[in-house]
Amino acid sequence: MPNGWSSSDGAGAFDSQNWIRDFNDPVLAKIIEEALAHNYNLQAAASRMDSQIAGSRFAGSSIWPTINGTGNKSRNKRSSASGISQTPTSETFGLNARFNWEIDLWGKVRNGYKGDMADIQSAQADYQAARLSLAGRVAQSWYNAIEANQQYELAKRTLDALESSAVIVEENFKRGIARALDVRLVRANVASTQSTLETRLRQRDSSLRLLETLLGRYPANELKVAGASVSRDSIEASNQRLDREIAQLESELSDREDAVTRRLEQEQREKIPEQLRSDAEVAVETAESERTEVQKYLVSQFGDALNFDIQAAVNADPAFKAFRTRTLEAIKSKREQKKPVPGFAIASQLPEISGPVPAGLPSELLLRRPDVISAERSLAAAEQRKFETSKARIPSFNLTLSRGTSTRDLEQVTNFVDRRVWAQSFNIAQTLFQGGRLRNNYKRAKANYEVQVASYSNTVLMAFREVENALNNQSSFERDYEAQKIAAEESEAAEKLAWEEYGRGLSTITTALDAVRRNITAQRSFIQVSNQRVQSRIDLYLALGGGFGVDPIEASK
Repeated sequence: MPNGWSSSDGAGAFDSQNWIRDFNDPVLAKIIEEALAHNYNLQAAASRMDSQIAGSRFAGSSIWPTINGTGNKSRNKRSSASGISQTPTSETFGLNARFNWEIDLWGKVRNGYKGDMADIQSAQADYQAARLSLAGRVAQSWYNAIEANQQYELAKRTLDALESSAVIVEENFKRGIARALDVRLVRANVASTQSTLETRLRQRDSSLRLLETLLGRYPANELKVAGASVSRDSIEASNQRLDREIAQLESELSDREDAVTRRLEQEQREKIPEQLRSDAEVAVETAESERTEVQKYLVSQFGDALNFDIQAAVNADPAFKAFRTRTLEAIKSKREQKKPVPGFAIASQLPEISGPVPAGLPSELLLRRPDVISAERSLAAAEQRKFETSKARIPSFNLTLSRGTSTRDLEQVTNFVDRRVWAQSFNIAQTLFQGGRLRNNYKRAKANYEVQVASYSNTVLMAFREVENALNNQSSFERDYEAQKIAAEESEAAEKLAWEEYGRGLSTITTALDAVRRNITAQRSFIQVSNQRVQSRIDLYLALGGGFGVDPIEASK
């Protein structure tokens, strides 16, 4: 392993705490947090991790002793020795606890347990790799959407400029200054730019839908982009109107329930004569043992009316029941009509990239990248499996203890003193012949271990290659960015001069339109390389295994 990266940009210690801060983009942190909380692929990865951890812990439980408890009842009736008569039916009851433990003298069980723990660590590293990959994909999709929006805006500006130029050329043609060829050429350029504008619009919408899918949203293209989509204010206003309507329906439902309650209570009160009502209420509240004969009479006559379950009666009222069903359905429908409020809008500019990222030492990468950690843990698990299968051919030792009771009297089944029964045994087991099963099982485990060695080595080399490529691309894109920036500035100035010369009659329309095409190409390339520079920075952070300070579990809670 080399002591440093071949690229000089890799000098210095790598800060793996939070690579998102490098882009100085608060919106990026928000959308990554949303994706980590709601992305369905990441949720599936978390469930796979939980399943694998549970399976490994289930398999690793063999390191512990097993304790089982049983209860039994048996009935017996046998023939006598002469075979002519039968013995009386006898019943036997018993409780039993059994303790069994394989004494791990050779470490075979411990090897299996260590392999299971390594599998758990590998599963956890795989989940961290999925999180890092998702964060990187969201960041790249976010800046791809910004680039697509910039390309769309460039096409719009170009179309507006060409349409204005076409008006001037046609006016000159009417005055006899310009040729018909000039008019045809500028109209062709306007139509071609209109086609380009539609292409850029499709690309922008597609990139936004991809981003929405990564965020776990429905791909409705509702992210705010230059005012073209549904605005945040309009969605908030619609949601507030629906909230008011829901509150009104809930208030009407509550009022109707109160009215029905009052009506039913009045009906029950009218069943008791007014002059006896207070005495009857006192009689019901008096303890039964303390009631006088008069109170007992009042309770027998009016107790049902006073102990009437008013809430059950309200719920059973047919008219109120139908009204409540209709109202709850209306409330549910209006809640479903509410839309999520967009939390951000597509930025108009790509972030500025600071100086080179110090990459640290190659050896540090092995302790930081989740995929490398997962591969190393899988290798460790395979090694423990190899040790475990190699020791399967050695004798095993088992200790078994049994304690319980046995009696013909059910009441004595818990008498662990007089009715106690017990047994204990110590077993040594050695496989003598199984047709080569143990030997071949060891060969398979050894081959799997060799597979993991090769897989881990390849994963490490792939990680080194990705870092070297990313470091090299960083410096290359920096030079490319500076060159394209100059080309864009000069092409824009050249187009302006070409139109000025055409207006003074010093050049032809062909020269002006050629300058337009060159400027469009330069501006497109500059936008593209600006995004590529950002994308390469994200690739570098992913290759280096950079972390970030967003917790998906807490966000989802």
